[in-house]
Amino acid sequence: MTRAAEEGWVGAEVLAEFPGLGLAFLPVRLGDHRDAATTKARLAELEDYFSGPWLTGLAARPLTAAYRVFYRQVGLDPDADRTPVERLALTRLQHGSFASRGLLGDALTIAAIETEIPVLALRGEDVVGPLGLTTARDGETLGGRPLPASTLVVADAARPLAVLFGDDGHPGPHAPRRSDADVVLYAPIVPGVAPVIAHEALWLAAELLGGQES
Repeated sequence: MTRAAEEGWVGAEVLAEFPGLGLAFLPVRLGDHRDAATTKARLAELEDYFSGPWLTGLAARPLTAAYRVFYRQVGLDPDADRTPVERLALTRLQHGSFASRGLLGDALTIAAIETEIPVLALRGEDVVGPLGLTTARDGETLGGRPLPASTLVVADAARPLAVLFGDDGHPGPHAPRRSDADVVLYAPIVPGVAPVIAHEALWLAAELLGGQES
């Protein structure tokens, strides 16, 4: 049985600058009954429901529009630096299908497309305590690379684990590996997005993964 997602902590400096910004997360132990073929088939079924007008009109839909507004707040151009869900939609338009990225990647794609909430994942063994949002401090690094001070990051009790909306679709240093048994799913919540929708997206991804309470 997949447990409910949790609300992440948010640093005081982040709350002061971005009221309403949040994070939901869900630790998941991948079930032994995982079936990549089943998830891949469900991904293919999305072609019948999420194509054409839905994809081209995605930017104007309320949830995606909220993420686009937040991008502009932090100095990103959503027409150049695409939001995670729009990036998936653009790939669908360019290639004519949602490309399969393996069991975990397909589950994240399905959850994001069906809910319009970006769902991402970290290696379970790399996460110490609850996830939250904070700003990078002077001298902090991620994967051996310096982080500019005040960069918005997803962090645990010990260190930054990912730049918020900063990977441009590329796996970060703490991205899950195929051999991992435990992952932590997370969904950024921007102002204008109800947390319950993010929780639903995480639950959907966990169910697709055959997830068990971790």
